[in-house]
Amino acid sequence: MIDVTEATDSNEALVLRLIRAMETGELPETIKSVCTDDFVWTNSGLDTISGQAELFEQMSRGGFASQIPILKTMTHFSAELIHMASRGDIVFTERVDHHWDEQ
Repeated sequence: MIDVTEATDSNEALVLRLIRAMETGELPETIKSVCTDDFVWTNSGLDTISGQAELFEQMSRGGFASQIPILKTMTHFSAELIHMASRGDIVFTERVDHHWDEQ
């Protein structure tokens, strides 16, 4: 599980809180409480999400499973942080995401 204390600044802490919220199933609540209406979330190879409205719209369509079909049977998620780097409002994470399914 992600350790939020690994952050070196508030922007890194925010990103780690979001990843941690994906692990705990609390992403919608966390997005509403910590993200601005115009935040940007980019994942390599996936659509860039601009703002809360776009994220919640995507979630209503099945989230990233609409772009990665294997995620449709996912029951839970965990992440291993490999590296993190930031400059200003931009935070990059290199991580291994584990998507557990029902089988």
